Amino acid sequence: QKVAYTCLMLEKFYGREHSHTQSCANLLIRGFQCLYAPTVPECNGAPMGLYYDVAWHGVASREGFTDVGCRNADFGNACYNDHHYHFSYYVVSAAVLVKLKPEFGLNTDFVSFVDTLI
Repeated sequence: QKVAYTCLMLEKFYGREHSHTQSCANLLIRGFQCLYAPTVPECNGAPMGLYYDVAWHGVASREGFTDVGCRNADFGNACYNDHHYHFSYYVVSAAVLVKLKPEFGLNTDFVSFVDTLI
């Protein structure tokens, strides 16, 4: 979300089409791609992504899922710790990205990922 807010400030001072603003938006795109398509080469070392938990019918982090107590990775996300809070960062950042690059709102993988969080 900090990157998204930085992108908004760049838009305010330079405009949406300026190279600084678009470079920032491209950074957001790469970050989101590492969440919904982590096989992208730039995602080496990124979080392992999310999964749909059929037992609890929710979305949780793959990191920590197999840990006893699942509290030691990703701020307890695999234990459903503060999902409304943690996932809201992604939703807000997604809105900023689509504001800066409206065409990305047509990317079905991206939209599906955000819809799952909502």
